[in-house]
Parts: sequence; structure tokens; C-alpha cells
Amino acid sequence: MISQSPFSRKAWAATAAVFLLNFLLTFAEPVWALTLTATPTTCTSVTGSGRSWSRASRAVSNNSSYATASVDGTTTNYLQCTGYGFAIPTGATITGITVTIERKSSSTSNGGSQDAAMRLVKAGVIGTTDRSTATIYPTTSNVTEAHGGSTDLWGTTWTPADINATNFGAAFKATKPSSAGWSQTISVDVIQISVDYTLDTTPPTVVSITRANYTPTGATSVSWTVTFSESVTGVVAGEFGLIQAGGVSGATISSVTGSGTTWTVTANTGSGSGTLGLNLVDHDAIIDASGNKLGG
Repeated sequence: MISQSPFSRKAWAATAAVFLLNFLLTFAEPVWALTLTATPTTCTSVTGSGRSWSRASRAVSNNSSYATASVDGTTTNYLQCTGYGFAIPTGATITGITVTIERKSSSTSNGGSQDAAMRLVKAGVIGTTDRSTATIYPTTSNVTEAHGGSTDLWGTTWTPADINATNFGAAFKATKPSSAGWSQTISVDVIQISVDYTLDTTPPTVVSITRANYTPTGATSVSWTVTFSESVTGVVAGEFGLIQAGGVSGATISSVTGSGTTWTVTANTGSGSGTLGLNLVDHDAIIDASGNKLGG
């Protein structure tokens, strides 16, 4: 239970204008590094000047059922996949994104076939950063290639909301650069995405509880400023308690306002003459952006 020295309804104490809590706990818990991997729910052939993908929706899962396109000195349209269903926690920091494609070609002759573009889709828009490779596609199934990596953000910044959005995904093009020989059929089984992120497990703490009113004598309400070590939510009246001493009775917390690290708790002073103090009793409603409950 965290408390602050009380108000006097008759006069302020000359000392203790600010009370710094001296028993706060400082945690050195690690930051978790995590990876989530998912497959899409929707894949489509984006209209363009290239070759269209047939049965594009088959690229949603690894089941040897393929989206296909024929190329011969040509390039495909984008095969765009979205709806990966990620649920990255709100307070996470995105550190890298990897797109892994299982694909093959009907032939490796005449220079073979390879990537033409490999890009991410953010907020429904295909990005400009390209992670395509010059790898010649094999003719065997179940061969994958990773694009990007655990520390690659593809030239932009990402929030958990960006990743969790239904219109986040990947867009892929293939090509057979040479027109010599026969056309080649590109087959894509699945386009999978892995997201690397870190999650801070250090709980927030209370930095101080200080009086916000400087002339409370005879006042019908008084306030305290509560400061936390980081931005928190869940700061509600039920997380606090009043200490009524002397002859004070009937005091109640009337409001809790604020945001981020700084909050104001206001109380009606009730009746009688005496002192009124504030305790933070902590029923675990107060959490930070990573979901860590108040520590200490």
C-alpha cells in the first residue's frame, strides 16, 4: 500500500510539500524477444501489365495446391496476400519481418525463373522496398526461400497495429528474364510471414504522490498528483483509498483524471476537522502498454 501524508482541513503542514516514495522496487527483468509466424487468409492476383496468377487463393496454405502463372521473357502481376491474423501486443517493438515463399518452376532451362519483386503490404499499400533475390527456382516442391530477416524492417517503421491489421501482408512477382525456349510455369504453394518483436516485461512503478492544492484549509475538495515511471492505463478510483483522521468523516474520491505518466486524484473532504490522506492500494488494474501490472 502506497500512501502520502495527509491534508489538514485547518492548515498545511509547513514541511513535506513533496513526498518521494523511498521504497519503490526497481525491476531488472529481461526484455523478451519473440517471433510469431502466420499464413494468410486471402491471396489475389493484382491487376497490372504482367501475367495474371491463376487460382491465386491457393497460396494461403502449405498443401501442395498452387497458385500458378506462365512467364516467357515476361513478369507476373503481384500475387498479394493479406489477412495474416497477427495479434502482436500493443506495447511491443517490431524488430524484423521475414517473408518465406515456397515456390518452384516447371524448368530451369534458358536461364530459369526468379523473383521480380518481393515487397510488404502496409495499410493495404504495396511498399517500395524490394527484397527479391536472384535465386533460380528449382523444379522440386517444398523448397522455400526467406526474404528480409529478424532485424530487417524493410525501410519503414512498424507498430503492432500495422502488423495486426487485416490489410498487412506481402506482394510477390516472378519472372523468366529470357524469352528463349519454352514458357515456364511458376507455382507458389504458400507465402508465410514471421514477425520478430521485443516485449518489455519491466513493471511500472509509482514515482511520487504529491499534493496538488496549496490552500486546502476549509476546502470542500482536495487533489493529489500521482506520477508513474511510465505511461499507464487503468488508473481508477478503486485503486486508491482515503485515510481520514482527527475528526474528518464522509470523505470520498470524486474523480481520477489524467493520462500517460501523470494523474490527478480529487476527493471531497467530507465533514469535521482533521486530516485527509491518500493511499494507492493497487488492485492490479494499473498496467503499462505491454500489459505489465504495477510493481511494488
